Amino acid sequence: MANEVQVLPFPLKGGHPPAVKAGGMRISKKQEIGILEKHTKTSAIANVAKVQAMDALNDTLEKIKRRIK
Repeated sequence: MANEVQVLPFPLKGGHPPAVKAGGMRISKKQEIGILEKHTKTSAIANVAKVQAMDALNDTLEKIKRRIK
């Protein structure tokens, strides 16, 4: 019952519900879940890339320290 679509008594402009503003972006209600998943995946990938970059920099610094001594 919760998944039923409500029928509005007046026709919708353009045949779809209006977009809502969420976090500075206009998102139609159908797209909200997909966009949230996309941002979650992107941030997780970005975090992995940051960790890998930091590991590479740390390894490089360790090698330089060994050469200096």
